[in-house]
Amino acid sequence: MGRRRRKKLRMGEGLKRKPRKQTKGGSGGSDFVKRFGLDREPKERDDEVLAFYDAIKSETSRPDFDRDEFVRANNFSGEVVEIIDGIIAINNDEKLSSIMAIGEAISEGRLDEAKRLIYETERRYDHIDVINRYQILDYEGKFEEVLVLCDRGLASEPDTFVIELKAATLREMGRIQEQLDLFDQWDAHFHDDPDFLAARARALVAAGRLDEAEKTALRSHELDDDLPIPVYIAMGELQLARGDPEGAIKLFNRVLDIDENEDEAYVGKANALAAMGKYEQAVLVCERFLSCAPIRGRLKRTRDMIRAAAQI
Repeated sequence: MGRRRRKKLRMGEGLKRKPRKQTKGGSGGSDFVKRFGLDREPKERDDEVLAFYDAIKSETSRPDFDRDEFVRANNFSGEVVEIIDGIIAINNDEKLSSIMAIGEAISEGRLDEAKRLIYETERRYDHIDVINRYQILDYEGKFEEVLVLCDRGLASEPDTFVIELKAATLREMGRIQEQLDLFDQWDAHFHDDPDFLAARARALVAAGRLDEAEKTALRSHELDDDLPIPVYIAMGELQLARGDPEGAIKLFNRVLDIDENEDEAYVGKANALAAMGKYEQAVLVCERFLSCAPIRGRLKRTRDMIRAAAQI
């Protein structure tokens, strides 16, 4: 499973949501959208969308909920119907619901509760929760434990996202050659996977092999031009390495236009601003997102390094 597709499985992730507005009446009422205080289905990726999602989630949890009547009465678009069906699937899947609860605990900074839920879920369903464990260990700066976790995950189920997590950790530890070796190790398995290639491009940027990085990122884009975020991030880091922070910021902003919860884009944008000497703006970019999603280890470390460098 690819990086961006896999990220969607982090059920509790994203910005903190506004308190849910309570709906009244039965689930089949045709005025659901109006009762929620809107005159349309929200289209933009902002708090309104997140609150709308939560309201639908609340409706689907009602004991008298009738999916077909709810959809028919409200004349929802196909996209909203897909969301409704996805929420119903989560409600009916205890394992998925447990993983969602873990993600919500992490996103709200309740780490002790998240650790307890991870332990209980892993014991009950005999699986390794690599994604949520990684986020906590990375936040706590336990890099060696992250590497062990990723190796366990890859031994259980090879996955390009886990490879990327391990490579990013090796980079932070200054082990540049090892992160390149990691991609060589898995090349035969994921040679034409666009997510793997985009992640490899970032590894090549870190190693200073910029021309090769560009070719690799463009190859990723050729294989899947419907999934631009990993390529934009790789190319943004490439532009920054080439001494073009303004060009890098444009690419990171493109990412945020698509997904405002993409923390790697905030890291890249902050580094680019710092490279331009705009330290206060760089710190602000980090803090704005951390105020909504506090458990972001790399972003927090980026902010702290910029503060230290600028003595602010």
